Amino acid sequence: MLTLDEIVGDPIGKIDLLSVDVEGAELRVLESGNLTALSPELIVLEDNTGGVDRRIEDLLVAAGYRKDFVWTHNVFYVKASDPRHVGW
Repeated sequence: MLTLDEIVGDPIGKIDLLSVDVEGAELRVLESGNLTALSPELIVLEDNTGGVDRRIEDLLVAAGYRKDFVWTHNVFYVKASDPRHVGW
């Protein structure tokens, strides 16, 4: 399995969106990359636990993100310092 860092490589510019939907392996994907270095503006993840498993949220909060919006099983995270709101 490739890591997130291996897949992204050395990005030429900024990453606007990181979308992860890997049927329950989202935490493994996120842990395989340096989110501080990648620094995507928006991260969208599938959460089939209904928010019960907080490990992903804890990891993203520690990396400087905040949960901004939830739509069905999709959870949207933005940088904690970003005042914008992505939901409707």
